[in-house]
Amino acid sequence: MLKRASRAMAVAVPLVLLFVLAVQNRSLRADRTLLIRRSLEPHRGLYVPTFAASAIQGGRLTVGEGAPGSCQVLLIFTTTCPYCRASIPAWKSLLTAFEKSSWIRAGHGHLPREGGRQAR
Repeated sequence: MLKRASRAMAVAVPLVLLFVLAVQNRSLRADRTLLIRRSLEPHRGLYVPTFAASAIQGGRLTVGEGAPGSCQVLLIFTTTCPYCRASIPAWKSLLTAFEKSSWIRAGHGHLPREGGRQAR
């Protein structure tokens, strides 16, 4: 009788462990899928954390938070970088093009001139 009980335990314990591992594996797969999706798809705070800032024109604004479905692009560069300076005309033309758009809002503080001095 004791041998029969030990045989039953020898079969039951691995089956219970197998079941527990299967449940954990399923949970880990779901977590992994969520993490992969979250790391590949843009979401609020992904690239820049949400923070409050003062606008150059006065007032406060929150970077990283907008109307549902909206996006914000924050450009930070230095005028001593030749690549940054070379991109200034392109950014200025984009701002000019988007100022008249009804579905894209664009604004800026003081964009530097191509020579590196502040434009007012």
